Amino acid sequence: MFVLPAVALADLLGRRIGGREAWWWVPLMVAALVAPPIWAFAAYNRVEARPVLVFWAEATAALSVGGLVARPRHMGLVRQVALWGTVVVAGTGLLGALGLTAGLLPAYEPPAIGPTAMAGSWVDHRGGSLVFTSDGRVTASGVGVHDPDDDPSGPSHQCTGPGTWSYEPGRNVWTQEVRIHVPGCSWPAWSVGGTDRKPGIYQHIGHPDSGKLYELRKAADGS
Repeated sequence: MFVLPAVALADLLGRRIGGREAWWWVPLMVAALVAPPIWAFAAYNRVEARPVLVFWAEATAALSVGGLVARPRHMGLVRQVALWGTVVVAGTGLLGALGLTAGLLPAYEPPAIGPTAMAGSWVDHRGGSLVFTSDGRVTASGVGVHDPDDDPSGPSHQCTGPGTWSYEPGRNVWTQEVRIHVPGCSWPAWSVGGTDRKPGIYQHIGHPDSGKLYELRKAADGS
C-alpha cells in the first residue's frame, strides 16, 4: 500500500523536478503517504502530538527501507513485494499474538482508578467538565448526555448541575464503573479507560459496535 506507490512517485517526481531519480525521494514520498492516515487516526482518537510524531517517524523509517530495497525495479517486483509483505505482516502478527499469550508483551489494561483518583476535574474535548470531590459530590458543566439510539456524528444534549457519584470496583479493572447522579441527567454507568498517567471515563455513543466513544480525561493539574 505504501512501498510501491512511494517508489513510483519518487521516480516520477525525481525525474520531473530534479531531472533524475534520487534515493532520498523515497523516504520523502513514504512520509507524505503515511502522514494522512496516521494524523486522521490521531485526530479522531485525540492522541497527543509527541507519540504521533514518534510513530510517524518509525513508520517512515521502516517503510523507507522497503522502498529503497524495491527502488531498482524489475519484472515481478509487485508479486515479490506482495508475497514477502504478506509474510512479514502475518509473521509479525503471529509473534505479537504469541508474545501476548506468553506474557512477554504487556497487554493493555485500563487503570484501576479507585475513589481517591476520581477527585478533581475531568474534561471532554469541547470543554465540558465533571468536578468530583472526595465526599461523593460532583458538579457537571456542559457534559454530554447520549441516548442509546443517538447518531455518533450528531450533537448531544448537555447537562449542568450538582449531584453525587460513586465508584464500583467490579470484578477486575475491566468491569469497574463510575455512577454519576445529577438531577435531570440520565447517564448509564461510566466505564474506565485511558492510562495510569491519563485516566479517562467514557460511554459508548449509539451501538457499542460503532466504536464511537464520549470520553472525559482527568485534567493534568487534577483540579
